[in-house]
Amino acid sequence: MIAEETSLFRHPMPDGRWRNFFDTAARILPRDVRSALRPHASAVRRAVEELDPWMDAACADTCPACQDPCCTAGGIFYNLADMLYLFSLEEALPLGQTRTRSGQSCRYLGPRGCRLPRIYRPYVCVWFLCEPQARRLSGESARFQRRVAELYRRIRHHRLALLDTASPFLPLLEDV
Repeated sequence: MIAEETSLFRHPMPDGRWRNFFDTAARILPRDVRSALRPHASAVRRAVEELDPWMDAACADTCPACQDPCCTAGGIFYNLADMLYLFSLEEALPLGQTRTRSGQSCRYLGPRGCRLPRIYRPYVCVWFLCEPQARRLSGESARFQRRVAELYRRIRHHRLALLDTASPFLPLLEDV
């Protein structure tokens, strides 16, 4: 089993290369592999959806006053696990990588925060908690904190399973 996520694709990417990745995945991943990916993507989605209400409230309380929004950080990108997850959802895809050129803010950042539903965001945007959000979480019940930790553990497990399931085909996807 793959133990760590790869940093592959964590860089600015032209939209054509983004689309090429998904076209190539559709072409080279056999039907049985795609079928094996779907339950992992569904499990990730369910966990992110469960986190979403708390995260929305935390972001509504903390992000408007933030002097250093994480969305403007230059290192926020979709990685290979994110892209396999999006592919396996079999839904409309985001337009492209978070940036097409170095130095840009995230293309999905709007005047009121991220314009993407949380289930379509890079995972770093799901798991990252700034200090005010972490303090907010520490003020929640121990039971709630354990639930959040379990959801993050489950997401990580299924993201690694996506990579593991597709591992024989990763060299072909890396070259797109």
